[in-house]
Amino acid sequence: MALHLAKSGLGEAAFSKYCNYSKKFYDEKDLKKLLINFGNERGYGSRPENKGVLFPTSDDYVNFCVEHYPELSEFFHVPNMKGKNFADAIDKRKILEIAKENEIDAPQAWDLQEIIANKPDFDGEVILKARNSLDKKNLVRVKHYSSFDKLLKDIEKYNSNICSYVVEEFIKASIENYFQMDTYLTTKGEVIIGGIQKRDLVMYNRDGDVIEIAVNYISGEMPEIEKRIEPLVRSLDYNFPINFEFFEREGTDLLFEANCRTGTNVLSSTLTGLNIPAILYFDKVGKDYSHLLNKKRKVGHNLVLEDEVIWYLGHNGFSLKNLLCIFKGSQGMWLYKQPDKLPGLIRIGDMVQDILFGQ
Repeated sequence: MALHLAKSGLGEAAFSKYCNYSKKFYDEKDLKKLLINFGNERGYGSRPENKGVLFPTSDDYVNFCVEHYPELSEFFHVPNMKGKNFADAIDKRKILEIAKENEIDAPQAWDLQEIIANKPDFDGEVILKARNSLDKKNLVRVKHYSSFDKLLKDIEKYNSNICSYVVEEFIKASIENYFQMDTYLTTKGEVIIGGIQKRDLVMYNRDGDVIEIAVNYISGEMPEIEKRIEPLVRSLDYNFPINFEFFEREGTDLLFEANCRTGTNVLSSTLTGLNIPAILYFDKVGKDYSHLLNKKRKVGHNLVLEDEVIWYLGHNGFSLKNLLCIFKGSQGMWLYKQPDKLPGLIRIGDMVQDILFGQ
């Protein structure tokens, strides 16, 4: 089932040949009502093997599951954090503190009000971040500033909601040293890790906001960081996947972002041999998932998300040169040995429409 809570159209997954039912909702109450009715009709109950699995694909859906956990958990396996407060895990500063407690390096970070009261002795570039990506009052998600002074000149924009932001040290490192991984702590206590090396073409618009296009390079196993990330995953004791993002700077891996869901890279990870959504489902309903762990990873593939092509062309202009810049040595995510063609064709159609009509 593909359930979409948004004012926009249905996501491409709704058109998959593997999807039996899809519906768009404008209100969370209607979505919750459908899920509870569906659970009742299917006879879902208290036994793990007799429940459905809700797989949130964005922060909004994670928040929906957490807010309605008591009702939804009667019929479904739902995200839940036992070891740490969920609010701490999605707090962009606190998650860095939790990481450091688990001997994971992270950049310096400050509360915005802390900087206003007493500007720290730091003269490098900084990133302004929404403290909680679920807070709808935030004016920006990420904004780059060359210094604290530049940020403070812009401070009036954020005064009305000043507690909703954190400031983080900007990590100066090659974009080729950026990587992210999805992790999952199974009901058996096993930590599943998928490592992805991600090369980005990163740009800034005139307002300093980050615009990026991702080219995912499949790197296979990363034993050193996997060994260090495992205790952090266990300490969070989260029953669904977590996505971690890193930069390697001068031999040190710095964690700068964590989200209580899979990242977009779960698509490339799945296509190249590690299907975390399937592992999650088999694990939750008490079935053996070992056959999904023994597949040989297909490393060395570059995969590009087609919708990010729109962003790139929108900021750099439509030209053959810019298209070649994106697809040189890469393959479209939805075209990569994809037996389920319709979602990919719809995505490409939307991309062409957006490029031609500027929507």
